[in-house]
Amino acid sequence: MGISSRALVSCVVLAAMAGSADADDKPVEYKRTRAGHRGLAKAFFLGVPAGIGISIGLGLYERGQYNDAVRRNDIDAANHAASMNRWVGTSFFLAGLACLPVGIVLWKMSDTVVLTPVASSSGGGASLTLRF
Repeated sequence: MGISSRALVSCVVLAAMAGSADADDKPVEYKRTRAGHRGLAKAFFLGVPAGIGISIGLGLYERGQYNDAVRRNDIDAANHAASMNRWVGTSFFLAGLACLPVGIVLWKMSDTVVLTPVASSSGGGASLTLRF
C-alpha cells in the first residue's frame, strides 16, 4: 500500500511549516533578480508572432484545402477545412495575442516575492505573493 501524492505533498508542506508555529512570524522575503522574469517575458513576447504566424499559415493552408474540396464537390472535406480554420486557427491567434499582456506583466514585475505560511482548520500550506 503506497502513499498518495496528495498526502505526501501535505506531509511535506506541514513538515516545512512545523518550525514556524509562532503567531508573530513575519513572511519570508526572497530577493529575486529581474533576469528570470525578463527571460520568461521574452519567451512570451516571442509567443506573440509565433501564435499569430501559425494562425495565418494554418488559415492559408486550410483555405487551399477548402478551395480544392469545393472544386471536387466534397462537402465533408470543405466543412472540415472551414472548421479547422475556425477553431484551431482562431485558438492559435488568441493564444498568441494573450502572450502579450502576460509578457508585459512579467517584464514590469517587481523584485520582491513574499512566501507566507498559511494554516487553517482544513490544512496548511504556503501563499506566494508577488508585489508590483
